[in-house]
Amino acid sequence: MLTLLNGTYRTLPTNVWQCYDLRTGEVQWELTDVNAPSYIEYTDPTGIGEVPGAEAAQSWSASLIAISGNRLIKYNPTTGAVTMNVSIPSFTTTTYYMNQYALSVQTISTTGNENKSQHSGGTGSAGSATAGIYRLINWTTRGTSSNFASRIISNISWPRNSLGTMTDFTTGLAFESREENFFDLANMGYPYVDIYYDNATGIRYGNRIKAYDLRTGKEMWDRTDYETQYSSSRAVADRGKIAIAMKEGYTMCWDQYTGKLLWKSELLEYPWDYPGFGAYSQCSAYGLIFNFGYSSVTAIDWETGKIAWTYHAYTNPYETPYTDANGTTVTSFNSGGTIADGKLYIANSEHTPSWPLTRGWRLHCINVTTGEGIWSIASPMSAGAIADGYLTASNSWDGYMYVFGKGKSKTTVDAPSTALPKGQGIVIRGTVLDMSPAQPDTPCISKESMTTQMEYLHLQQPIDGLYRNVTMTGVPVTLTALDANDNAIDIGTATTSAYYGTFEMAWTPPSEGTYKIIASFAGDDSYGSSGASTAISVGPATSEITIPEQIAPPDYTMAIIGGIIAVIIAVAISTVLLYRKK
Repeated sequence: MLTLLNGTYRTLPTNVWQCYDLRTGEVQWELTDVNAPSYIEYTDPTGIGEVPGAEAAQSWSASLIAISGNRLIKYNPTTGAVTMNVSIPSFTTTTYYMNQYALSVQTISTTGNENKSQHSGGTGSAGSATAGIYRLINWTTRGTSSNFASRIISNISWPRNSLGTMTDFTTGLAFESREENFFDLANMGYPYVDIYYDNATGIRYGNRIKAYDLRTGKEMWDRTDYETQYSSSRAVADRGKIAIAMKEGYTMCWDQYTGKLLWKSELLEYPWDYPGFGAYSQCSAYGLIFNFGYSSVTAIDWETGKIAWTYHAYTNPYETPYTDANGTTVTSFNSGGTIADGKLYIANSEHTPSWPLTRGWRLHCINVTTGEGIWSIASPMSAGAIADGYLTASNSWDGYMYVFGKGKSKTTVDAPSTALPKGQGIVIRGTVLDMSPAQPDTPCISKESMTTQMEYLHLQQPIDGLYRNVTMTGVPVTLTALDANDNAIDIGTATTSAYYGTFEMAWTPPSEGTYKIIASFAGDDSYGSSGASTAISVGPATSEITIPEQIAPPDYTMAIIGGIIAVIIAVAISTVLLYRKK
């Protein structure tokens, strides 16, 4: 991951270009006062010959490229060393449109005649061309040649000083779209209501599109429409079509080759997605066009113009002044999104936010197919580069760059270390911990609890969520025993504690012998897998203690009773005899 930071380097304020390890955050190297590269060039192996499979013996190489001023500079991505620094012509604009190839517009003369097909007037700055003669040069960055002429692939006349507001390098067409004052409504009759009609001038601004062939410089078509574009930055070319968001609240789509109008989309949500509210950005991927507004993120189908889905960032009532079409409070979007791996990353934002920011500002991850929210995290983070399954995001609150992705895990397991008699139960214990550099040795938790855990660890949020209503859950651990013959015994699945990372399970070994106890965490979208093992020994069952049979002592109870009775009788007889003698 490469980034240009404004910071302090050797106690002097300066620009520092640093190279980070994307997985650990460690700085690999840094340079100062350099032209930071914006592109990556991959070079395939050459000179292999015709031996099948020989290409495997050589590897691709990569260079970081800066096209700045009149210099082409290459850097070694491993060390930051400059590997090439050659002179190139001074271009008006340059677009690195594919690996090893760039398109540059060069101004040959600023005193030539204005191109007859170029319109004057209007308010769109992107549509205003400088009078002059221009060339469109297709050239390659490959190799180390210092002779720019050897790099040129083609060099043609070009009608303007830039590629345009939209370019589709797949079809080889470029487009210029702009607001223009060619509708004069002053003499069209009244009454009518038109919010884009200028009463002072009697002019109604419409939209004009021109198409050019990147291979020949030829103008393909030119058309005007009554509707007015929202902004030239909310225009996109893809799939053989071009689409532009209009101030009237819908998107219009034309065929790239003919300029034929194909469809007008369904209306965006009123009142906050139009008119005049929303990001100056639009993007295309997976057959959808994505619009970003104060009310929602909206996906429009390229083929039909139908709204495929709408995503809202709902928040507490009255937390913001913005609502969806039903009046439910939402947090606004006023910036573009980043798309990769079937996901759209977009942060809440506003044109001129008040401080402190409201609580609803988050970075969102959205499923581009369904519009379902996958996850979000509090703070005004802006999505940056995405590579190797990792997302970078800068946080304007604390000045840190955050990296989201799958991290390492560590599993431990423990069991009694002394031999056990057969039939005695044991308790197997262990842990499953997150070993990511940002939070090492903290509990691994379920994906449903991930937002709460990350906000607690890094953003000073409560461990039970902002509204004190979250109970986090852990991850499953599979416990297996292997006997002396490597026969597997399924002990069961335990779930770790989300707050301590621990697990435990009771088990009674079925027979004598030595057992290997294995704890396995399979991993998930958040963690890599991990496992651990321990062992127990089970000996013979403890022998039962036999108590000898005791001889019962004689029972003299009746004899004693009989003796007592005899004594009583004897006393009675003696008493009777005594009375008779008297």
